[in-house]
Amino acid sequence: MISEPHLSLGNYADAEAHAHKSLAFLRPYMQRDRAIVTARLAHAQLGQGDAEAAVATALSVPADLTSRHPRVSGVLLDFGKALRATAPASSFTRSWEERSSNSQCS
Repeated sequence: MISEPHLSLGNYADAEAHAHKSLAFLRPYMQRDRAIVTARLAHAQLGQGDAEAAVATALSVPADLTSRHPRVSGVLLDFGKALRATAPASSFTRSWEERSSNSQCS
């Protein structure tokens, strides 16, 4: 996935752009890849200070994919840690915590 190096380097705007491009090219049957790219997109949005959009994006990842695919769960775990570090008391963080406590991606 092309957005991962940009995330690692803190180039969140580039990571977001690449994630959107990747999502546009993924085939419908590529559910795991779509979930991973979507989770990375959420992380990129969070890195740009948009916690509301980031949580909405992360919540769009189907919960069943989180439980079936460890890589999806891992990326969402990283997102949850970053969210708690960035906006620990926000209502968006509480929304994410409610979802993640039910699907084990906290």
